[in-house]
Amino acid sequence: MANRKISLTFPQVRLVLEGYGKWHAFSLALRYKRPETFKRLVKNYGNMWSRYISKAKMARVFFQYFEEVRKLWEDDTDVASVKFSENEVASILISLVSEDLEHAVITHGDSWTNNFMFKEQLGKPVEVSLIDWQFSGFSSPVLDLSFFIYTCVDTEKYKNVEELLKIYHEAVCGYLHQLNCDSVDILPFNTLMKHWKKFSCYGLLFGSFILRFCLSESEELPDLIENAEKGNNFLEIFEFITSNKEVYHKRVKDNILHYARNLVE
Repeated sequence: MANRKISLTFPQVRLVLEGYGKWHAFSLALRYKRPETFKRLVKNYGNMWSRYISKAKMARVFFQYFEEVRKLWEDDTDVASVKFSENEVASILISLVSEDLEHAVITHGDSWTNNFMFKEQLGKPVEVSLIDWQFSGFSSPVLDLSFFIYTCVDTEKYKNVEELLKIYHEAVCGYLHQLNCDSVDILPFNTLMKHWKKFSCYGLLFGSFILRFCLSESEELPDLIENAEKGNNFLEIFEFITSNKEVYHKRVKDNILHYARNLVE
């Protein structure tokens, strides 16, 4: 398991993107070859994060985390251009995920560092396993991709999202070809890019939330069970302070800049 406080290396990033390409290809192929079977399979599939956020009224936490960082760089034109109201945050996290289901896949749903197990040979990653599927859902593949990129990737270094998405798309097409499907028609690259422009705000918001936990020291993190036993207000447990605030702020700022610049390119 990789260090949650450090962005993944490019070889690790490539393996994860290819892993998602393989996983998503199964959904796309099943929809293409056996549409009725696929329809029955996903009939009652929702988005577990959306249900959780809605029920626990957590949109405010995501909004506050994001605004904390955005306001620090409001004098930057690109940062200032990325602004969501609390209602918009709730809509993105709860409602947006159910749109444009024509190219939706069964998602992993929890794309952060601790859920990737890397196999290494001679100190180099050669395989990856995606673990922890309790937040699996049915949505655009960009939910997994943007969650992953804005949580695990150094977006200051890898500024052009198209280069990353091409790695994923090549993997999707390769596996669809193995499954005897016409990959070009099933998920064209221009469709994937359109999905990125529409759905990547989901991953951007999740990055500001998950990175707060990733970059904190273990002793700083709230104990959910202990707080529940004490009867503490659930939302108050997310008000913890991280000693690595500067690193957290920079990572989220880099994500905001990456998001803004890739929407217009």
